[in-house]
Amino acid sequence: MPIPLRPFDGIRAWGLSARQRNNVLWLLAATLTNSVFCRLTVFGSTFVLFLDHLGLDKGRIGLLLGFIPFAGLLSLVAAGFVARVGFRRAYIGFFTVRKAAMALVLLLPWVSARWGAGVGLLWVAGAIVVFSVCRAVGEVGAYALFQELVPNAIRGKFNALAYAMITASGIVATVMAGWALRGHPDTGRYLLVIGVGVLLGAVSVVSLLPLKGGGPVRRGPEGHSARGEMLLAIRDANFVRYISGVGLANLAISLGAFVPLYLKESVGLAPGVVVWLDAAVSVGGLAAAGIWGRHADRRGSKPVLTTGLALAALAPAAMALPGLVTQGWAALLVMLWMGAAQIGWYIGSERYLFVKGIPPAHKTGYIAVYYSLAGLTNGLGPLTAGRLVEVARAAGAPPYAMVFALSAVLALTSVALLRGLQSDADA
Repeated sequence: MPIPLRPFDGIRAWGLSARQRNNVLWLLAATLTNSVFCRLTVFGSTFVLFLDHLGLDKGRIGLLLGFIPFAGLLSLVAAGFVARVGFRRAYIGFFTVRKAAMALVLLLPWVSARWGAGVGLLWVAGAIVVFSVCRAVGEVGAYALFQELVPNAIRGKFNALAYAMITASGIVATVMAGWALRGHPDTGRYLLVIGVGVLLGAVSVVSLLPLKGGGPVRRGPEGHSARGEMLLAIRDANFVRYISGVGLANLAISLGAFVPLYLKESVGLAPGVVVWLDAAVSVGGLAAAGIWGRHADRRGSKPVLTTGLALAALAPAAMALPGLVTQGWAALLVMLWMGAAQIGWYIGSERYLFVKGIPPAHKTGYIAVYYSLAGLTNGLGPLTAGRLVEVARAAGAPPYAMVFALSAVLALTSVALLRGLQSDADA
């Protein structure tokens, strides 16, 4: 069934109970607004350009961006706490604090005026640290809640609809952000874009409040502790293969954190145009999401995640070839392709994680292991990219070619590894 233009009509056709339908609707609302928050703040082109505007070199930008996923390692020690307090409560509580942390960035002009630009940079770095820690703990609850509240039978369609909605809203958000950052933007215009993102982040937290489920885990004498479940996870050969492949893929994709600076410095595009190209990624993802989602529910997640990732590897390969992406129109085509391919990887890999990868009875430990490794590899990407750019520039070589070539190689290596996964077609 194709994804309808009126998404709520489609949800009514999925055969859900009233409670399931309400949970799905509120999850979609929270996901939609949270995605715009992320796009306009730490995970979009705006924030990379903002840090560059503040005068940070590529190595420090990579370090700050890398710390966000690196903090995911905290999930290994926080998993038991999250299970005890309840997945829903941890999700809402820590996501509230992380939005508040990003709101503190808006005070940068006041901090800089009172204590100087150096303290202002430390203020932004401190906000990122708080954001990262709260994200790491809160997402353990988020993953568990999504597994519990979204039925497996419609998970592919749910993911496709969610991605279609967030990419459509992302197009609007990035076009408006690009307009706000046209020409030579000052600090105030960057903070305006971030402020709109923080406002939508608050709406996303409110959207989580009506969710039903995700209560504390009460373990009896026969139950496994979070640590015991982690040991089960690392002994699960199929799960280890899955997270290893995901780790390589995350590293490959996160190396693309410097794409905005590549488009600005090597292609010569203005900051506003660079942000607009984020909309091209969204358009590509929006066009392909329904196809990937239906295919995942009908034939399983494995062919979707491997095909999507293999196609996604062509985008950094194109950027790595000298002289291929030197005009705005060529960058546009690459970004459209990247969006259409990566959405397949995201839909397939997330569906496999919840349907086949994580046993519901032991989700706390499995999620902790998955999220910590994902955080480690996602963090290594920007850090490695920043270092490679600085080394290449010092050697007089094309500064970004090595980064994009490594990204393509890692993505294809991940595909080869993930082809050995067990099928989830009958799950």
